[in-house]
Amino acid sequence: MLDSYVPNEQITSVNPAKNVDPNSNKKYTITGCWESTFLSQIPSGKLRILIFNIDSLKVYPAAEIINRGLYKSYLYTLDELKANGWQVVYP
Repeated sequence: MLDSYVPNEQITSVNPAKNVDPNSNKKYTITGCWESTFLSQIPSGKLRILIFNIDSLKVYPAAEIINRGLYKSYLYTLDELKANGWQVVYP
């Protein structure tokens, strides 16, 4: 169910610091270790990341964003993330 990965406008507006602007090099830090977090919280072994235009959230609910394909979807394994230096690069 991909729509569970799409936040609503209220969530993105409350904490805009978590939004990633196009062409940015934003870094996220967590307490603890990314690798152990990945292993304990992603039992499938693949992290799904959806990237979409934040303006879409202002117009469409999550299900509509998914139905219209207004997103890019990426899957990363732990090894892929390590090889990329924990960076997610998208056009």
